[in-house]
Amino acid sequence: MATTYTLAELLSWMKDQDRMSKWDAIVAMERNKTNLLLIQNYIDKFNLGSYIPAITGTIATGGTSGKFREYIQDFEMDVPRLYFEDTGLDNSKANLRMAVVAGHQVSIEKDVTVWHATRILDYDPLDGPSLFLDLLLPEVSGEIADNGNIRLDLSKSDNFRFTFAETQTEQELAGRVFKALFNRLDEKQRVWTLGMIKRGTNPMMQPRSFGLRTQQGSQEGEGAMLAFVRMEGRHEGDFPGASSGFRYLIPNDAGRDYSATVLVGRGRVVIAELVRSLGEMIDSDDFDYVFDDDNGDIVVTAKGGGIKIPRGTFNHRLEMTTLLGPIWADLEVSHPEFLLAASERLKVELHGQQISVRWLCAGTVRASMNVVATNYEGLQELIDIYPSKSLYYHLTVTAYYQLIDDGAGGTLKRIRYDVESNVDPESGVDIFKFGDAVKRKLSLADPVDPIADLIGKLLILIGLLMVQAAEVLLNLLATDASGMIAGAIKEQFPTGRVVSGFIAENLALNYGETIQMLNLQSPYDVGLFGRINPAQTTFAITTPEPRIAAGTPHYAFEVFPERTGLKWTVGDLQRRAVSAGTIDEDTGVYTPPAASQIEGRFTRVRVTATDPVTQFSSSALVTVVRSRLTINPLIQICNLDERVPLKLGYLKDEEDSPAPTVVINNPVPGESGSIESNNDVYTYVSNKEAVEGKTYVMDELVATYKGYTASVYMVVTQTTPAITIQVPDSLKGLTEVALRAIANNRDITEHVEWSIDFNGPGSWHSETPGVYKVDEMAPQAFVFIRASWDSVVIGVLEGHLLLALPLLDIPDVPLSVAETDGETGLAY
Repeated sequence: MATTYTLAELLSWMKDQDRMSKWDAIVAMERNKTNLLLIQNYIDKFNLGSYIPAITGTIATGGTSGKFREYIQDFEMDVPRLYFEDTGLDNSKANLRMAVVAGHQVSIEKDVTVWHATRILDYDPLDGPSLFLDLLLPEVSGEIADNGNIRLDLSKSDNFRFTFAETQTEQELAGRVFKALFNRLDEKQRVWTLGMIKRGTNPMMQPRSFGLRTQQGSQEGEGAMLAFVRMEGRHEGDFPGASSGFRYLIPNDAGRDYSATVLVGRGRVVIAELVRSLGEMIDSDDFDYVFDDDNGDIVVTAKGGGIKIPRGTFNHRLEMTTLLGPIWADLEVSHPEFLLAASERLKVELHGQQISVRWLCAGTVRASMNVVATNYEGLQELIDIYPSKSLYYHLTVTAYYQLIDDGAGGTLKRIRYDVESNVDPESGVDIFKFGDAVKRKLSLADPVDPIADLIGKLLILIGLLMVQAAEVLLNLLATDASGMIAGAIKEQFPTGRVVSGFIAENLALNYGETIQMLNLQSPYDVGLFGRINPAQTTFAITTPEPRIAAGTPHYAFEVFPERTGLKWTVGDLQRRAVSAGTIDEDTGVYTPPAASQIEGRFTRVRVTATDPVTQFSSSALVTVVRSRLTINPLIQICNLDERVPLKLGYLKDEEDSPAPTVVINNPVPGESGSIESNNDVYTYVSNKEAVEGKTYVMDELVATYKGYTASVYMVVTQTTPAITIQVPDSLKGLTEVALRAIANNRDITEHVEWSIDFNGPGSWHSETPGVYKVDEMAPQAFVFIRASWDSVVIGVLEGHLLLALPLLDIPDVPLSVAETDGETGLAY
């Protein structure tokens, strides 16, 4: 068993340390909730006709020359359920358990060349044996490109063990047969899906592949399924071992009912939120991602987009003392709308604990200047003919962030914000072109002035003017552009929606289930702790697999969360009843069929609740049993001083209701065996010493529970029977069976007294000795026949025959574990 922890203990363990083992996300789902998904999958398989077919065949279980076999007939397998028996982080497997819910079992033993039945069992959902297997998790891990299904593939399994016999060897021999069978199943029959890990739209949260592992819980059989998720751009991480200190991830806080945990690496969360926010700012989601697998560093670079700086106009008073004398002018300076490009210039970086956003904005913007008033009449014309009025700007914005645990999933807090800026007139002005233009202008105005000298003075004047305009424009950019960027690169914002968004977009559990958040924390990496419950728009029946006794007055179904206006229906899942029962279509109150309406020992029906508006539905697998009590084996031929374990199954009303009791009916002192009880586990022990003058001692064992009774029979041979009863080569389909009684190689059929013990079904032909007439309508699963003959000389000779009903032919060829095709003695 593993140690489990409270939420506070898990958060303390996570604090200030990476627990992701180089994976990007880890999803833990508790066993019971996961099994509920498998139940719904099981119901679907019946709807679609893709359930595992009934299994029939002979299984060799050992003995000298293979003298012992078990014949299984019409074995129906229940839902595969996760059962964590010997798994852990060091084992790349998951234990699965599948119970047998129906079927007959006949134990046969070979006497020279003849097979004899020695034991008969008849199973129902209360006491069937179980198939245990180890699912090989590396074989079922998935690539997201291949649908990303979280699935259990029964063909990817090993270590099969079937508990239909007592010894480990017998169970493993049968397990090998089931392994061969499962390898032959169609994909629809052998693959069970829990949900899907999807690609999604957030580039930082796009799963690439996943690997499955399991963890044991603190109670026997309990545990969790783990999915270790690798995102795009990363290699797969390492699977933590049992000695790695990796803890059981689902909190055990009393009353909180946690059933799921999702951990997401802090780097992914931080960068995902920053990139999303910046993408909205620059109106582009095109980013390039570079991951360093060695140290976890991430660099994200914008590949497009930017911020549009709107058209701007400002007034400026120019006052200058020049070589031409004092000049003043009132100017109107404006620039058009232009783009602060982000492509290749905007970067988001994670280096260790440091998170930064850096944007180098650089480019040119063309400014226009209008002279409103001046003491220099030709200033506007000189400005108009100046060869370049473009300004080169350079703006660097840097922000640093820290992930703060705020008890709500974490907040990115801006701890520093720097802006460096510079604006200059564009270099490369062609002075000679400007001089030529001035010469032309001045030659028209005043051809006697020394033009060359004046050109230089004007060039200096306009250059100074542009510098002043650049300084003003710099202030404008620093105010407008930096303000816009700072507004987008916020001081702080929550990161929890990255994790909740990952769950909503990338984790799709089947049948309307989802992981609902109870607690979101970021002690280092971000952890969501919650429950697997129906999504907001869906619901689930709260009792998905009830067992109900036939004739029960009513059973009220409910859904969670509560939903009004649902319509309820009931239908056969397997045809074993005259009626599936009835259900109130508005209230969900179900009335099961009466015992007389059920063929066999039980029936299964499907109860479905449907929302008529959304058409979403949830189903329950309902098992209705004829009796609350069952006991096996029905009959067994025993030797002296043999111990026979008794299998008891019963339908409880309350958890503290007393267990059934088993007694020998009318025991005969000195002959009958005894019943041993240990923690409500019963064992029959046959008499030790042979009873003189008897071939058989027969004990009826009666089990009692809540007014229900069930009888089984033990036939203890006191000496080797002197009569052998022979049957025809084929029994199946016969309505009359001609038996032969043989003693000392002599046919004494006409001389023996034939009898049917234990009030068994059938009768004897009135005219032909030894002809057994089958009662085809009888409910019994066996008939025990005895032949007695008083030889006078050596006393009464006896023999017996145990036949399974309905009559069947047991294949002489046992199920093969080597062959996967052809004749193996296996019937579907």
